[in-house]
Amino acid sequence: MIRRPPRSTLSSSSAASDVYKRQAQAMGKAPQDWTAAASARTPSSPMEVAPFQVASVAAQLGIDTGYVWDIYKADKQAYQRIDKLKDAVVEHLRKDGFAPSNNTGEDMVIVCDDATLAQWQQLGNVRAMLQYLDRVIWTNSGWDPLTQSDLCLVDHVKAAFKKALRCVHPDKLPPAAPEGIRGFATRVFDPLKVAYDNFVAAEKMVAAHLEEQGGNTQPTQ
Repeated sequence: MIRRPPRSTLSSSSAASDVYKRQAQAMGKAPQDWTAAASARTPSSPMEVAPFQVASVAAQLGIDTGYVWDIYKADKQAYQRIDKLKDAVVEHLRKDGFAPSNNTGEDMVIVCDDATLAQWQQLGNVRAMLQYLDRVIWTNSGWDPLTQSDLCLVDHVKAAFKKALRCVHPDKLPPAAPEGIRGFATRVFDPLKVAYDNFVAAEKMVAAHLEEQGGNTQPTQ
């Protein structure tokens, strides 16, 4: 436990400091205006780290914070946004052999059973289906797991769906993908597409309703 000096000691230290300042000024070894001198110093640099971005990406991918930290420091300006940093980390993981590549059909194995797939299909909500897509997708799919915070905005959902299409659309699978994977991909893609279409239709209805309400608003007298 750190012990603080008693008040009397603090007071005497402050008094001694004042005496030193007056003596130094008299000898010409200190500026007359200590406040001005202090304000004239070069301000300390702001923190150069971004703990929120780094910690968030590390938690989402389940990897060591130091790995993400090194990548972030390589180009801090480019990685201010979490999604940019996450994409960069995933790419580094692939290069280092720790993440699957989606350009071949090697090691694509279905690890989801029918019961889990059925539960996922019944979610119906595109946000939930995208968030839990990693529970049903096959290995070496190239899909990066998402969290709820990745799907807050409408634009986030649309961007995530486009990424999902590149992984689960049967026509976009690698040529070497096993035939069983293609059939399973259809069972994943079809309900996901239906949920997304419903999501887009609902957003259009909301936008039309808001536009109608805005047009019917009468100016107050």
